[in-house]
Amino acid sequence: MITKTYIWKLPIFLLFWCINYACSVESNPAIPDSSNNLVKLNKLINLETYPPSKAKWTFSKMGNQSESRTPGPNDYKLQAVLEFDYDVIKKLKENYKYLSTTISELHKDQFRFKWLDKKNLKKLNNKNNLFYYHPYFFEKGSFRHGGYVIIDDYTVLLSLVTM
Repeated sequence: MITKTYIWKLPIFLLFWCINYACSVESNPAIPDSSNNLVKLNKLINLETYPPSKAKWTFSKMGNQSESRTPGPNDYKLQAVLEFDYDVIKKLKENYKYLSTTISELHKDQFRFKWLDKKNLKKLNNKNNLFYYHPYFFEKGSFRHGGYVIIDDYTVLLSLVTM
């Protein structure tokens, strides 16, 4: 039987429990943390054929298991800004021109990353002669859907998902 002395302690206990629980649960930021680590990125996608000199990228979960219509693993999204040498970009354009289409606004939305810097966002938005490329040579593991766009003589925006 609960006595009067314990009844006033219950709300205090619940308050401390809620604070402790809230502090222990990881927050889900709207913008995922970015990385510049090429070694880790190479574990997720193929960078051996055309190795970039620099990269800034994010890797995030798309929803969670309870939001899925079918049981199974979660899907992931990888977004990257990759910097290449001029000669590598030239090879990319030549070797994959038949796997490209003129970019549409729908495809441009795919590359307007929340964390993309203003300089690259401006290049993406202002150029009309951009092409959307199939990510054939980046494919590794489950990352097989998405594409990339070359926004200047050195920069590639890459967006891949595991769906």
